[in-house]
Order: sequence, then C-alpha cells, then structure tokens
Amino acid sequence: MTRLLRTAILLTTATAAQAQAAGGPPIAYVKFEGSGASIYLANDGGPAPVKLYTTGSKRTIGHVDLRPGGGEIAFTEFGSGSPRIVKILSFDDAGRPLGSARELGGVCGVDTVDYHPDGTKLIISEICAGAFQIAAIGTDGTGHVPLITSNNYLNKARWLKDGVSYVYARSGRNGGPMELCRNACEANDLLWTGSQLMWMDVGRQSNLILFDSGGIYTHRLDADTATLQTNFLTGTDGHFSPGDADVLYETPHEARGDYLMIRRSTGATVRLTAKGEYGSRDWRN
Repeated sequence: MTRLLRTAILLTTATAAQAQAAGGPPIAYVKFEGSGASIYLANDGGPAPVKLYTTGSKRTIGHVDLRPGGGEIAFTEFGSGSPRIVKILSFDDAGRPLGSARELGGVCGVDTVDYHPDGTKLIISEICAGAFQIAAIGTDGTGHVPLITSNNYLNKARWLKDGVSYVYARSGRNGGPMELCRNACEANDLLWTGSQLMWMDVGRQSNLILFDSGGIYTHRLDADTATLQTNFLTGTDGHFSPGDADVLYETPHEARGDYLMIRRSTGATVRLTAKGEYGSRDWRN
C-alpha cells in the first residue's frame, strides 16, 4: 500500500469518526416543510445535517430538547384539534433513529420540555385540568412531581446547572407584567419583568439565561448577580453552546425565511443552515 493511499484512508477514517461523535450530532432544530415538520441533527462546522424525524401531514413540532450526552431527544408534537404529546426518540452516533419515537405517558398537555443535567428526567410546562403547572417526570413516564401549580400562565421551564433550581416564565401578579422567575419566585428569585417573554435558554456551565422579549434582540441575564445585558445579539431564540461561549440563534424576520446562525465568543458569526422556516432548536452538552 502506498504512503499516499494510507494517508487517504487515515483521513477518511478520521472524518467519519468526527461525523459520528459519541451521542450523535449535538445540535437539533425543527424545520417546517410542506404540511408537516421535521427534526434535523447537525454539527457545528459540518458535515451536512441529517433528518431524524418527520411528522405526519397537518401535524407539527412545538419544542425539542436533546439529552445531555446525546443519543436521545424529547419533543412535543400536536395537530389541529389534538392535544400536545411528548415523544422521545433514541438515535445512534450518526444521527439515525433507533426504532420509532415513543409517547411519554403520565403527562397532560405539555408545551415545553427540558432534560435534567443527569439526563434521567424532564422538567415540563403543562396544562392539567385547566391549571398551569411546572412538573418533573422521569423519561420512562414515572415519578411525575408537580413543582408549581397556578391558575395563571406558567411556561418555558428549564433546569439550572445544579439540577435542583429551575427558571420559568409566569404572568404577572394582579395583572402586572410578565415575570422571569426562579423556583418559588420569592424575594431575589424574581429575576426580570417585562411585557413579553418569548423564549428562554440557560447556560450549561453557568447560571446565565438567554431570552427574547418580543423584538429582534436576545438579552443575557446572570441569575446569580442579576446583571442584565440587553440587546446581547441581534436575533431570537438563542441557545448556548456546551461551554456557554457561543450561541445558536435565528436571524430576525428575514424576507422569505430565516437562517440559523452561530455567534462565536469573538463576535464573529457563521451560518448553520440555508434560508428556511424554522422552529425550536437545542445545542446539548
């Protein structure tokens, strides 16, 4: 075997190993296609994204979250006149599904899902018997534990890095503005108030929070110090990279579709996708 051929084989093997990193591609996003929606998995820097899952006709996907370490994704799915359900789908290191998605039992109408840092349970935002609720539940559908229940709006719950505390959005008391809360939202746990809170993500290594409030900007809030950086980036639905340095986000309201972009810690930006219509996304540890 010539030295050139051996080198080519080694390079090919290295590229394949990089493409099939343990846990599969670390980025997931929803793309609206035709009368349905699909989940794609992607790597920062390539190769091309792979399609993991597609809904049936006239159904869509509301929210996605990847398990820390990869190999599994939880998402909400619904259609016209049907309630939101939670599905969990396993996949291999190449991003290929391992069997069919299974429906998570023991929950009500779920809007958002977020994996616990240890990957064994979810924190969910749901509506049960007309009441809004933040709850925890195992990924096997057991151990459903309500954390907060209210007749007023509760949504967008996410675990903080310690896996004990959590943050969420709720409608203001006595008709006040929207509130970004931690735990029971007492005293210093009321982190921010504003007219809208459209999306939220939390750091993997820190208690930083990204959120957008209805405009074209994403803001960054330190939950430990209450330091707020408004207009942190121009774009919406931001998600931290595993080290919290980079941010995956969507361009704000471009003509005929949007791009998914990555902002580096240096301020430079790179494009992850072509222009299209996108929904929820995640970037796992």
